[in-house]
Amino acid sequence: MPDPGTTDSAHILEIVKKSRMSVFSSVIVQIVSSVLYTVVLSFDLTFYIDSFRGYVRLLVSSVDYFCRNLLSFPTLKFFLI
Repeated sequence: MPDPGTTDSAHILEIVKKSRMSVFSSVIVQIVSSVLYTVVLSFDLTFYIDSFRGYVRLLVSSVDYFCRNLLSFPTLKFFLI
């Protein structure tokens, strides 16, 4: 690969041409690592989505329980009626 800061395209292409196989190997490794990263990230996101769904279910059931039992407390009946 060319030296850092090289901007001459002819020089870059000449150096890449000389080490074609190592450039190809580098490209393959980077593509494989990006695919694996995407797969792992998608599994991680599904874990967080499932956790979030669990929290939402807990919140909804708590609100439902509170609303159903709201009028069963005598002091609240007095203030609400």
